[in-house]
Amino acid sequence: MDCLTPRGFDASKLNPLKELPVKYDSPVTPEQLHTLDGYCQLRRWLQQQPTAYLENRIRRFQSYAAISLHPDAHFGMGLQHYATWTSPIRKYGDLINQRLIKAVLAQQTPQPLAESLTQHLAEQRKTQRKAERDIADWLYGHYFAQFNGSEQSFSGEIMDINRAGMRVRLVENGATGFIPMSVISLKSLPLPANWEEGRCYQAENTVYELGQRLQIQIDSINPENQSISLKIASIPSPSEHMPL
Repeated sequence: MDCLTPRGFDASKLNPLKELPVKYDSPVTPEQLHTLDGYCQLRRWLQQQPTAYLENRIRRFQSYAAISLHPDAHFGMGLQHYATWTSPIRKYGDLINQRLIKAVLAQQTPQPLAESLTQHLAEQRKTQRKAERDIADWLYGHYFAQFNGSEQSFSGEIMDINRAGMRVRLVENGATGFIPMSVISLKSLPLPANWEEGRCYQAENTVYELGQRLQIQIDSINPENQSISLKIASIPSPSEHMPL
């Protein structure tokens, strides 16, 4: 069983993705994006860029991990074939792989697996992830309540930009919060946001972009769902952060 294998880029998003390597002079051709070698070459090139902007922007085009009964490549690890097997009490998929390995070692024919098993495991994984996210949100909200409205600042990285605002991940511990666009301004002027480009502009200057680091503060915490609202501790000027 090929467990939780990242498949590279979503095939339905390849057409808009193909424009980026060309625009930024990537060594990877558009035709190579769907291949394992091309994906690995693109990742190495992204790691050499001066900012994390392109890496965060291209991440939007990646496909979700999938569970398969057939050997397949793991794009994230750069492997032609991938399967996991750890403690059988951790994941049922690992237990299945252990049984398959045991059968091979014993020179026995493994029991065939039903295709419906992958769907069942995927649904259980989605439920587990949702429970994990809910618990993490509650713990983060409980922890950051002590900083609510204080002057304590944290380092954050912009994960997403849209017309409603910016989602930011705190570098110290991975918590995420939201900065409404209503409070994102320079000299009380609104900043147009371009979701496709992942940037906020003032005139032709980039002020905020995906992957950019900011100093942020805890503005408020919703007691019902523990969602964290953030505010920017220090606002950069357009000249401090120029686009690639």
